[in-house]
Amino acid sequence: MTLEAERGARTLGLRQRKKASTRQALLDAALRLFDEKGFAGTSVDEIAAAADVSRSTFFRYFGSKESVLFGASDEAGQLFIDLLEARPSTEGHFQAFEGALVQLAEARAGTSGKEASRLLNELFRRDPSLRLRWVMETDRWASAIAETLAERAGRSAPSTEDRMATHICTAVAEEVGHAGREIEGETPVVESVRAGFARAREIVSGRPA
Repeated sequence: MTLEAERGARTLGLRQRKKASTRQALLDAALRLFDEKGFAGTSVDEIAAAADVSRSTFFRYFGSKESVLFGASDEAGQLFIDLLEARPSTEGHFQAFEGALVQLAEARAGTSGKEASRLLNELFRRDPSLRLRWVMETDRWASAIAETLAERAGRSAPSTEDRMATHICTAVAEEVGHAGREIEGETPVVESVRAGFARAREIVSGRPA
């Protein structure tokens, strides 16, 4: 690599880090204000001011206040679907879901913390309209997962098996996330996913706890 190319790569790397830092500052500011003032009581201008950026900068990173809350889950959801589709065809539903979830956890390590997760869940708990939107988003991704499992099995539409596997696996994922928010300290996410699916297999097989 030439000296000019190296300088270009460093400049690009700095720009990417600055963008990531600005996006995280906006997200942190938004969640803090949502927690203090409520979602409806917080304006885009207030979020931008708290993050020390302009209103136009906010809209370069987020299309709306709602996208602050749901944008990351959309990105994670699509990445998970891509990972699930790419799992070996020899894997069953549980194994493929677990493997894709582990890959997702590894890919997104460090992108969000327990405090951000706690604030989001508290916000959804307090705001009925946001909670309904979250339920709708969850249902949408569950349908996408069931369709992906069906495609992996060579079916044109989800069967009862595909839908049941989706419900069980997403319940495990939700429980892992809930436990991670409640437990003090930093338990590795991958370890929690593995433990959660091991416990689910015990329950499904009827083995005593």
